[in-house]
Amino acid sequence: FTGAAASLKGHLHGGANEAVMYMLLEGETKSGFCKLIEHKLSRKEKIMGFGHRVYMRKMDPRAALLKKALYSLSHKTGRQDLYEMCDAGEKLMREEKGLYPNLDYYAAPV
Repeated sequence: FTGAAASLKGHLHGGANEAVMYMLLEGETKSGFCKLIEHKLSRKEKIMGFGHRVYMRKMDPRAALLKKALYSLSHKTGRQDLYEMCDAGEKLMREEKGLYPNLDYYAAPV
């Protein structure tokens, strides 16, 4: 158990989903979130939730499951905006960088 908890230490692992949630909150809307990502890309900043070594060129299957969970949860809670923001950000990153989301990207809002 201690090893599992320790594996989440650091900003690239345990903090990645938290950083994604902060970006969603900062973006506020689908267009605001996309503008935030575009701004970060123009400054060559790291976009958390993308770029897993194994899943750089295909979607992390764990992320695909969480995306479905987010879709369901967002409709049950009336927060479809979170799903729409994540989906738009995913498409933007695929178009701009050819990257797919990893587990942290959809784990944040779920």
